[in-house]
Amino acid sequence: MYRKGNSSGKISLVIYNRMPKLAADGSIMKDDDGNSIMVPDLGNIKETINYTPEGCTSGSTIRFSRIERLKLALIELIADKVNDKNGNLKPTGTLADDYAIGVGAFSYNSDGRSAYVLSPTRVLTPDQRIELINQIKGLVANGGTPTAPALAESGAYMMGTTTIDDVKVVAERRYIDNKTRYRRCNGNENTLSYDAELKIHVYKCNNWGDWSTSSRVLPSYKSNSNIYHDDGGITYFAGDNSYSSFAASVATSKEINTNKNVYISPLNDDECSGNGIYLLTDGEPSNNIEDADSISIMNKSLTGSSLSMNSCDNSSSTGLSGSSEQGWGCMATYSQLLRNPANPGKLPIKTATVGFGKTFAGLTGTRSIIINGKQKEVIDCESGRSVKKDTRNLCKLGERKGDNEVKTFGDGGFYYTEESSEIAASVVDFASGLVQIINTAPSGTITIPEDPYRASNQLPYAYLPMLDPEIVSANSIWRGNLKKYNLDQGTLFGKNNSKLYKDIAGDLDENTQDVWQEASFSVEGKTANNDIAAGGVYAQLQAPSGGLGSVRTIYVEDYTSSSNKTPILRKLTVNGSGKPVGFDALVDTVAYSQINQRRLLSFLGFDGVLTNDGQPTTPLTTLTKNLTLTKPINETKVLGGVVHSKPEAISYGSALDNEGNIVTPREDYVLFGSMDGALHLVDAEDGKEEVAIIPRQMLINQSEALVSGSFKADIGQPYFGVDAPWLVKTDYNYDLAGKRVTVDTTSGKGMFAYGGLRMGGEALYGMNITNKSTPKILFTITSQGVSSTTAGKSATTGFDRLGQIWSKPVAAKIRLTKGSSTTKNTAPTDVLIFGGGYDMGYEEDDYVPTLRHLPRVVLYIWSMPRQAS
Repeated sequence: MYRKGNSSGKISLVIYNRMPKLAADGSIMKDDDGNSIMVPDLGNIKETINYTPEGCTSGSTIRFSRIERLKLALIELIADKVNDKNGNLKPTGTLADDYAIGVGAFSYNSDGRSAYVLSPTRVLTPDQRIELINQIKGLVANGGTPTAPALAESGAYMMGTTTIDDVKVVAERRYIDNKTRYRRCNGNENTLSYDAELKIHVYKCNNWGDWSTSSRVLPSYKSNSNIYHDDGGITYFAGDNSYSSFAASVATSKEINTNKNVYISPLNDDECSGNGIYLLTDGEPSNNIEDADSISIMNKSLTGSSLSMNSCDNSSSTGLSGSSEQGWGCMATYSQLLRNPANPGKLPIKTATVGFGKTFAGLTGTRSIIINGKQKEVIDCESGRSVKKDTRNLCKLGERKGDNEVKTFGDGGFYYTEESSEIAASVVDFASGLVQIINTAPSGTITIPEDPYRASNQLPYAYLPMLDPEIVSANSIWRGNLKKYNLDQGTLFGKNNSKLYKDIAGDLDENTQDVWQEASFSVEGKTANNDIAAGGVYAQLQAPSGGLGSVRTIYVEDYTSSSNKTPILRKLTVNGSGKPVGFDALVDTVAYSQINQRRLLSFLGFDGVLTNDGQPTTPLTTLTKNLTLTKPINETKVLGGVVHSKPEAISYGSALDNEGNIVTPREDYVLFGSMDGALHLVDAEDGKEEVAIIPRQMLINQSEALVSGSFKADIGQPYFGVDAPWLVKTDYNYDLAGKRVTVDTTSGKGMFAYGGLRMGGEALYGMNITNKSTPKILFTITSQGVSSTTAGKSATTGFDRLGQIWSKPVAAKIRLTKGSSTTKNTAPTDVLIFGGGYDMGYEEDDYVPTLRHLPRVVLYIWSMPRQAS
């Protein structure tokens, strides 16, 4: 049994003052408009706001109402930092300072008819964050769901117009000497003037009649237009303002110094800005608002433009169904007019719709659309069975359309949410979608690899790492690729000797295919071989859409057993019958929880096991090992951006000529890491991935990155994955008689890879990749010590100063002792040399290094093992 309570959910919301961001030389950094870039001053708290959401408790479990979950999601998104009741930091995201956010609500005074502006839209300064949090804290759920008037009021505010008719005072009721008294206005002023108490411009009365205790002195008036005073008095008006709450909206949202009842428009015409209405509701439209009333208030908001509504499209052609009293047809027509730049605000305004709570459940499917040339998964409004008509209507009202589709209504997107985290994610996704950025063809730094057999020579081709920096998105990773081009006298060529670059500006030729590309790639019917998804390693990745057993080969780092924390690589796959293989052998239940196992299946291409926010589509009570997967309808591939992990050329063998020179054929491969959290070994001949190795830390730190289309709470802050350059050391055996060179596999020899994660985590790894299809782990080094597969090499001390390894390790041989003989030293020892790494303290703007902050200032020289047991 649950009982009402409120103590267990208490949180503290911290808002920091801002300070200028300083460059390395101490100068203040500026944005493109010349304004100082401000950042949170973490040592200077402006205000701490405590909030205790009301809920019902049963033992240690607390349940919050829909309105409380909504409030929690929004205030945690607006605060700079959120602490729980124990003072522990909650992992919430926060909107960046350059976002402008306002809040409105319905219904006003629980009248069930209107909506009003609580806080005007302003840039998220500390003061605005505090204002928004306090307003949201006070929200209550009363008075029905007047969705159509709410959309009209929001539109009027955004466009700087109004929903209220010009009104004149006709009478007044007041309490005087403990009695109710009335008086009639016998004459009004000829011009509008501002009434500070009523917060609107009115034709004020300039000729009042006498007070009377009888209401018979009142003239004809519109009862729904009355404005109520704090003391219980009433001002009566002529004019119909039944569905307008302009008067109730906060005074700072309205013009005061003009003789007009209009809002102050928050629209920003900056080329990198976008504008939208985020319409969130937890119930179906109600309160019997006729189309004529909706048209009236919506047309009033369109005053000042050539746009108007003559009728509401309630025909089946809209795809919206329901009673005209619910206003769906009116909202459909109105949302189209908001997107029209001919509206009074002269800028397009998108509308996103959000269904909160189980009332809007049922839309279970997704569909793929192309936005700015990129694929995006959105909710399919036609999916699901036994879906309420209002759920479909709300979905279609906001539905996002692709670049090649005809826009219908709001075009801001539809989101179904039940929890605070889902609301936060939808706000971030909607906000990022408002800014339309035309992305140029992404490209990283060209890498011309060294020949593994002759360090002084370079190979006659180059690798182009690809990164699609979606800085206005909340994607957990940025998409990536790795492409190969031939090199001839300093010029890069793709297939058929086509040049990679089409001009001196460095633009990639859309007609040029890379060496690995099997077919020309197009977007919306246009050739786009310069697209990040065209060719390269990405196009060659295996996906189960071609067959259940056609999946990538992945290995994950696990514990040997529950009592033995020695690292081991385990192969995970799916067989031809759709049964997951290898998952039942996983030992570490923290890294390989059931949700993370589902994410690994998603990485293999099974999109049906998770939604795009990384949550399961079937209950986790069904263990991963017991799932029976089906062939996906859509092809799903995951490859994150290749940023700092410079591709490393390696070779498993080559032919020799009569003089012992390296000649073709060769078994060349390339090793690189990516933002998705995997270390990839790829065949240099055809670009096909041989194996992907996923370190355990990736499952701990960024498991969501394994899911295609997943997102975080923060905009423009993706995960980094395996982002450091790796070293590969190989021992070769030259068989001159057999005219062949191969990897030497005698005791202690082979091919070994060493590297870190850069900003993906604090660790250094050693991998034995002598057998390319069955890699083994040599060791893992963290600040907690060394965990090695070689006997006697594990230790719990010695690396407590280890940080993020950014640099490429160096292998060397060092004589550690002289030996007993005076004429002969002992054999040199193989060592690995690497820096202590980067300290994340430098990511904070107020960070000042002290002796306490110098643990990473160290150089390690470590006697390394070279063979997995």
